[in-house]
This record gives sequence, C-alpha cells and structure tokens, in this order.
Amino acid sequence: YSQLVDEDAGYDMAIQAIGKDDMEKTVFPLGINASQGQQLTISLADTNFSDSEQVYLEDRLNNTFTLLIEKDYTFTPSTNLNGVGRFYLNVRQETLSTDSKSFNGLTVFYSKEFNSIRINGQIKAPTTANLYDIQGRIVKSEILERSNQRTDISVENLSKGVYLLDLTNSSERDSRKIIIR
Repeated sequence: YSQLVDEDAGYDMAIQAIGKDDMEKTVFPLGINASQGQQLTISLADTNFSDSEQVYLEDRLNNTFTLLIEKDYTFTPSTNLNGVGRFYLNVRQETLSTDSKSFNGLTVFYSKEFNSIRINGQIKAPTTANLYDIQGRIVKSEILERSNQRTDISVENLSKGVYLLDLTNSSERDSRKIIIR
C-alpha cells in the first residue's frame, strides 16, 4: 500500500492516482507489513509506464536503489516490518541521482487519534525535532533516532493552533507547518 503524497493524514491507500506531469516530482511512500524472516519480493507486474520512464525502488534502510523494470527486489527483513518509511518509489525520465540530502521522503502530520505529530519515514541520522509556537518559542523538542520508521511526538499538553516543526541533523534541515486541531 502507499500513503497520499500530498495532504497525507496517515491513511493507507490501495490505489493512488497522480497526474502524469506530477509523476517525476513525486516520491511515493510504500507501506509493507511483514514478519521477520519472511522472504519478500517487490516487483512491477502490470504497469502503464512508458519505455522512457525509469521506476526505482528506494530502500532507505540499506541505502539502495533498484531499477524495477530490470529486476525484482527480493529481501528477508531481520525485523518485523510495519508501515511506511523504509521503501519509496521514484519515477524518472532519466537515471536517478542518489546524492540528494533532504527530508523529502518523510510524511509529517497531526494525528488526532493519537494526539501526536506523526513522522513516517526513514531518518538517515539522529535528528532534532523542535516544535515552535506561532510566537517562535520552542514548545517541544525531541531527538529522533534513525532506526525508527515511525515516530510520534505527543502534543497532548499543547493548545490547538498552528506550529512549525523544524527537523535538523548534521547534513539536513527542513521545516513543516503543523496544524493541531
């Protein structure tokens, strides 16, 4: 399954549609639920991709890219897999470059169900998450560990409103607007 690439609220989607013009600008988070030690294969079966489009599977835990039109990706996880954050699909017209240093693969949203800010995705280095209120004060700060695929930052003591989540590590920095309802 995947999750929405825009305005994601943490719902798992079996089918997702995106315009052809947006395909190359989008990284699709994939979710896999499987038990440790179970051999898995990720492949392309029936597609509508043209011959010029390259479909890559990105494994952020192993820092690898596999061109799925050339071969399947087979692996046996050493831990249970549950959710999104490790695997992503990239569709490109040309060969994919792997030197990007950004948090683009993360999905960040407010989860009313868990009363937390949920961060899905593989973080490549220990990362500081600072949550700022509208007046620029830090109201919450946490260290996100790179081994976690999903992190929840509790916001139960915070009032409703607009906040800024700043993610920073030794090589990356990103800010996201969060609305707590």
